[in-house]
Amino acid sequence: MRLLCSEQMRKRTTIFYLEKAMGCELTSCPTKSDALLIWGSSFRSMNYGLLRKALKNKLPILIVEDGFIRSTLIGTKMAKLPASPGLSFIVDHLGIYYNDKLGSSIHTILDSTWELTEEELELSRDAMGRIISHHLSKYNIKKPEKIHFNPEGKYKSVSLVIDQNKGDLSVAGARADKCSFERMLQEAIRENDDGLILVKIHPDVILGHHSGYFTGLISKKLAKNIRILSNTVNPMSLVRAVDQVYTVSSQMGFEALMSGKKVYCYGWPFYAGRGLTVDRGVRRERKSRKRNLEEIFYVAYIKCPYYFNPDKNEPCDIFETMGYLVKEREQLAKDGQISE
Repeated sequence: MRLLCSEQMRKRTTIFYLEKAMGCELTSCPTKSDALLIWGSSFRSMNYGLLRKALKNKLPILIVEDGFIRSTLIGTKMAKLPASPGLSFIVDHLGIYYNDKLGSSIHTILDSTWELTEEELELSRDAMGRIISHHLSKYNIKKPEKIHFNPEGKYKSVSLVIDQNKGDLSVAGARADKCSFERMLQEAIRENDDGLILVKIHPDVILGHHSGYFTGLISKKLAKNIRILSNTVNPMSLVRAVDQVYTVSSQMGFEALMSGKKVYCYGWPFYAGRGLTVDRGVRRERKSRKRNLEEIFYVAYIKCPYYFNPDKNEPCDIFETMGYLVKEREQLAKDGQISE
């Protein structure tokens, strides 16, 4: 398959392995292309000349985004190393998973009559088990950590409230906005007045790349039971150390579900509305089909993404990618290039 895309996109580190993972060829020639490939669901940075050529040649549009198990490093400022190329990609001809308004292949499959086979169920459980045991997430710059927020049992519970980048497409796509975050924090505080409340600042905000919805809290004097987490921490280690999670549309909400935590959603990420979360997002027109954790995981992490193994220089499955990331993380930590 030949995919039409811009020269700028072909040079992006994020899609360094995309061609090999998909078995496709990225090209700038519309007459020899099978589809137009764009990054994300926003056309704000789209090359409109390229789009006109694609429409003229009646090319379908494919949207690509990072998968949920992506790489070790995020960028140069965080690890003082070049950003790692992506090892997983979700390519969608309908939309993208974080846009509930637009819809996506993940939404469509989960809302269909599709059912897991016994083999797929075992694969799903095996993969989730490895993610949990190795504390893997989208970015993996921190090794598994032993975190204890309430060792003496001073608090009745520990709640995690997750911030996100202000203006991020995954917020608007989840039918949420600034008011959603304000309401989430207010309700977390009101419902847990005898518990410890942790407000997790987004890594990009910590680095100064973006502002978050809770950035202003960093300099404010807060109640004794509210703590701001502005340091880099292993996401899976963090969600496993709390009792419940409040989120708008963060991937950490699904990671919390994998870890057996109660999750409150103030937006409509792909895993909300399916009977696993406490849904507090704005009312929407459609209802989602109820699904169990294994079904949602299989579609989002196994069925829809493409994976790549740099060691073999070829496409692979999620298990090989996880093995590669664990090995790479351990080597980088041994070399002193990422945090222990």
